[in-house]
Amino acid sequence: MQRQQYYHLMTRILGLFILFLLLGISEAFAQVLPSEKLFFMSDKVRYEQGDTVWVEGRVMRSDNNTTLIPYGRYVYVELADERDTVLVRQKLVCDSIGNFITRVPIDYWLPGHYYLRAYSKVMANFAPETLPIFPIQIGDEMETDGRPSDLECDFYPEGGHLVNGYPQNIGVKFANESGNPVQLTYRLMTSKGDTLATQTTSINGWQVLRFTPLEGVRYHLETDYLGEHYTLLLPDREQGPTLQTTVHRNRLICKVLDPEGKFKRGKLYIYHQSLGLLMLPYKKKDFVMLLNDGLSSGLISIFLANNKGEFVSQASKLLNRYQPMGFRLLKKEYQPEEVLESQWVHAPDSTSSVFVRFIPKTNRFYVPRASVMCQYDSDLISDETFPTCDMKEIDMEGWLYSARFKRINVPEALDMGILYTKDKEVVMEMQGYAKTKRGKKLRNGSLVAFRESDQQVYDVKLDEQGRFDMFLDDFGTDETFFVQAYNKKGKAGIYEYEFYNDTLPGMYNWNRVNKKERERFTVEIGDMAVKNFGINKMNYLPEVVVKAQTRKKQLKSTKQFYSTRYLDTEQLERRGFTSFRHLVEYFHAYLYWMEGGTVDREEVMESSERYALYTRRGASTLESAQVKILLDGTLITPDQAAYLDMNTIGAVEYLSPAEAVAVVPFAISGALLLDTKRHLGIDEVASKGIVYVPPMGLSNLNMRKMDGDEIKVPSIPGKYTLLIDLISQSQGIHSFEHDILVE
Repeated sequence: MQRQQYYHLMTRILGLFILFLLLGISEAFAQVLPSEKLFFMSDKVRYEQGDTVWVEGRVMRSDNNTTLIPYGRYVYVELADERDTVLVRQKLVCDSIGNFITRVPIDYWLPGHYYLRAYSKVMANFAPETLPIFPIQIGDEMETDGRPSDLECDFYPEGGHLVNGYPQNIGVKFANESGNPVQLTYRLMTSKGDTLATQTTSINGWQVLRFTPLEGVRYHLETDYLGEHYTLLLPDREQGPTLQTTVHRNRLICKVLDPEGKFKRGKLYIYHQSLGLLMLPYKKKDFVMLLNDGLSSGLISIFLANNKGEFVSQASKLLNRYQPMGFRLLKKEYQPEEVLESQWVHAPDSTSSVFVRFIPKTNRFYVPRASVMCQYDSDLISDETFPTCDMKEIDMEGWLYSARFKRINVPEALDMGILYTKDKEVVMEMQGYAKTKRGKKLRNGSLVAFRESDQQVYDVKLDEQGRFDMFLDDFGTDETFFVQAYNKKGKAGIYEYEFYNDTLPGMYNWNRVNKKERERFTVEIGDMAVKNFGINKMNYLPEVVVKAQTRKKQLKSTKQFYSTRYLDTEQLERRGFTSFRHLVEYFHAYLYWMEGGTVDREEVMESSERYALYTRRGASTLESAQVKILLDGTLITPDQAAYLDMNTIGAVEYLSPAEAVAVVPFAISGALLLDTKRHLGIDEVASKGIVYVPPMGLSNLNMRKMDGDEIKVPSIPGKYTLLIDLISQSQGIHSFEHDILVE
């Protein structure tokens, strides 16, 4: 008994030692690849012209099994047509766990197929094929002519090809000429007429054959479809080695099928999102690798290379270690807009993001799921569409045989490593160079930027190359910055500025063309697809010198640059105020405008006047004291101001009560000074700064997701598929599917 216990203990110690050794060797050869993955969805799959597409999703870290919190704070969402032309591009900010939401307007584009794409900066380091795509339809779906009559069948041997003399798995996919899956029964037969197996495909058209090919024997499938008889030849066998892989509990089992017996010094490589790319210590045909319990769920891709370094076979398996997350419906028939009655077996925690969609049963488009988009589409590519309805284990196995690894070019990665050209994006930046008019670098100077929307001022030092990298607070689209550079002595001048606009990935639309004709489409996306160091030389501003003490006479010359209460002619024209009320709204921090104004006891005011102007700060203690309004130095009433032609106004300034009393008698609540263009008569001042509008502001800066526990079914009666996707840091990634009826 003691001897048995001793042997059992030594076996466990030896096993732990082998595990440590394997992991130690693995880490020695590993290239860890920091990466993110992303799931996103639209609220519908078909839209009408003029609709708005609501998009929401979550970006997450994928190389760390302890957290899904992303590296960066921003994602990019694009809408493209079938020709890979980007029609809309947005930059979005995420919340603390990576959630984002936006709306994408649909202009009056022609009916047809369109595609949404989303990615982060870290994801853009990898090939465009790895970025998730979500197909949508605008307008009515095109009708097909009658019933397809042709049958297609594709074969996908495990490891890439068949060999003689070994039991092997081969994925079989049946579809009609339109690409729609076909469920039918077929027979595996030899050239001598022997029937080896009879099988029926799934609703997704998949099945997996397991048989042992023999040398000199031809094999084919026979089936009947729509009154036609089909004989389909299996692919020829090859002599080179191929892989068979299995994941069983905590073991990865790899077997090399070598019909010629010449494969003795090959190499095995493995990729997993938590491990990166690593080389396995291969010394024999059968190899078992223990998988650490801490290894995260995700794909394991295995690659086989011969002694010349040529890759001859690959295979992928899913390692799923997520705990089950049950979701069930309490009933399946509803009235329009009735609240969904459902129940979680395990309630989502605070780190969870739940995405809900109702897809009409008539929909024929591929609808990505979180479990698929994050675990399969990001790493693998296939000529076959991912199984979409009532997916079975046989569908998943067959599709994996058809898929090829796409995240990285493995031979290149082993030869040169992985080059990351884009860093994680955690803050908005303004990057570039400052030069003199003669093209010399503005060494060791400084740069000041003033943000127009909220009057924030930023400054940064220039390095030896005149380069600057300025961190900015989040800003929206069409934001304007006033930029001025200074030399190392603090003197402003007329300088040239080169702003760095980052390169965005080209489009790769894998769902655009027929699977038989599919190829890569990598195209330039306007000026954003290249590094654009464009020199900005327009809209020069007056010189601004920042000092601890400023003379009073300098205040007037710099208020256009810094003041929150002054608008010059250029600013007025750029903002395009349509009314006096519109102008007052610009000064919302200080002023507010009211209709139905009342008679003030402290002012002489006609009872018939309809409008009133008040201050939000610095007001008098006297009730209802109004802000004075002066037009070219003359006092006017709010009613008179209401009907001013804003095109005639050349400058506007708000004076606080303390400033106003020195200019306007009894201006105890402040004053609003309006100067017409004709009254001003001020010569333009030569400028040294420039106006810069960054190409990508945030589209969802002030957008918030509507919170609510209630989920309502659609308002239009019909049959729907309810899709639930859950992403949680502690609970993993799960997808659920249920049928409902709205009547």
